Amino acid sequence: MIKKTYKILIFVMCLVFGMSTFGGCKKKADDDENTLEIYATSAGYGIEWLYDLEKIFEANNPGTNVVITYDVGVELAEDKIKSGPKATTADLFFSLEDWQSLILSGSNGVAGYDRALEDLTEFLDEKDESGNSLREQISSTLLNDLAVETETQKGNGEYTVKNYVLPWASACTGLVYNKNLFARNGWDLPRTSDELISLADQIKEKKLIAFANESSTGYIGYLAQAMFAQYVGAEDYAKYYSPIVEDDWKMYADNASTGGDWYYGRLYAAKVMEQICCLDYGRMSSYVKEDGYDRAQGRLVAAQAAMAINGDWFDNEMSVAIDGAHKAGNDYASGMMKTPVISALSDRLSYWNKLLPSHETYNKAIASKNEVGQKLVLCEELLCGLVDYVDGKTSVLPSVQDGEKTITATAADAEIVKAARGVYNSLGSGHTIVIPAYATAKNLAKKFVRLLYSEEGIKAFLNRTKGGILPVKYDVKSWEGYESSTDFQKDIYNIVSNGTPIKFMDGLFYALPRVPVKFYDYSQSSSNYKTPEKEIADTSLTRSRYIDFMKNLGIF
Repeated sequence: MIKKTYKILIFVMCLVFGMSTFGGCKKKADDDENTLEIYATSAGYGIEWLYDLEKIFEANNPGTNVVITYDVGVELAEDKIKSGPKATTADLFFSLEDWQSLILSGSNGVAGYDRALEDLTEFLDEKDESGNSLREQISSTLLNDLAVETETQKGNGEYTVKNYVLPWASACTGLVYNKNLFARNGWDLPRTSDELISLADQIKEKKLIAFANESSTGYIGYLAQAMFAQYVGAEDYAKYYSPIVEDDWKMYADNASTGGDWYYGRLYAAKVMEQICCLDYGRMSSYVKEDGYDRAQGRLVAAQAAMAINGDWFDNEMSVAIDGAHKAGNDYASGMMKTPVISALSDRLSYWNKLLPSHETYNKAIASKNEVGQKLVLCEELLCGLVDYVDGKTSVLPSVQDGEKTITATAADAEIVKAARGVYNSLGSGHTIVIPAYATAKNLAKKFVRLLYSEEGIKAFLNRTKGGILPVKYDVKSWEGYESSTDFQKDIYNIVSNGTPIKFMDGLFYALPRVPVKFYDYSQSSSNYKTPEKEIADTSLTRSRYIDFMKNLGIF
């Protein structure tokens, strides 16, 4: 499970009961330049791939010694680095933590050092024997997400972009589904959000759970944010979660005239999530607030449910349950579908004004559904046709007949839909590599990072994680294990190879308004229930609240 955990409680327990906070350690390490100490947080991907790389690294670098320590599902990396060189001797960290605050704290991070972490900017730009740099190889989206603007000299007001943190997983999220359940029932993968809701109702008719999710991990939000990004576009979505100037407050406004597409994007995604999550509709698991992540995911494996909003770690994390299901005669197999395109995207395409010239927005058309229902059906038909076109299933742009008029989608429409279809929510910026500024084996640490991003490292990660993929440019089909990889793995490779990752909110801007999803908390008949419009209004920011927020971050 990829999630935030309670650092302090675990640490106190370790002190009280005398337990080691390390989940594994080969032997006491020498703190010298020939010994590379690695500290890792083990979660959904496990750390077996690190041990594979350890053997390769030691063989390639005679006279060096690699020592790996780890914790399972608890995030202590930042605390360890902040404790300084007298307490922490690890040279390289693989964590699930965000590092922006520690970087921006400057010399306050670790006494005696300008920054707590090693500056990796020049390292990224160094050329190898083939003339290639790591910056050219690693996902530029994730590197940009993890980059930090820092002053060139303290107090001079001049800033430069620095890289102190690198990503170690693509961490692709999306809709995981039971492939065999779909095949047995003849269900097609949904192309749009309207088709997704229609499919959920078909699943419900079979007395099955459409969406097997729980509320504790935050997985449900992955789909919500992806649909928000589909509507506004990946570039404007990134801008939304990285404000710079005072006028950026408009993106978080509680009305369309000020917030524009950002307002509508959040609202339309929230309306989809209401249809999925509100228990009155019977599409979300009724155990959403009771199940833990393992029980919720187990419902999918046990064929009690058809879909779950989850991530590429699913098969690795559920490997014991899946093996047990196979031994019991359950032929379970995972799939991950591309995110269905939000149906509201139609109001940004050329055919909208031809079919609904008096309804400027999708919101207005839905409010007048009784009058324009057939026109909305035609819009949905064109959008589905465009998805087929960009997926390569058809070679001709779709058309519909509206009375005597033929309405045909354009190549420009196809480009917009292609971009939306490629969006996937990546937790890659939350799977991080750092080197402490005081590490004694910095050169070995950087060599190990190079190994990780090499073909040997990529293959080690692919072989061990059952669906995980490093955030690098790599033709997965050239991997010798590709043909024997599962359909789930191939689905993920296809999504990552051809898609555009968006950042799931973390770091300094974690508290900015997002798409509300907690429609499962109350029945619509309850006075406590909030509509999507009300949720958007309550989570929006006024100009003054936005400025206060930015001042508290030290940006203004």
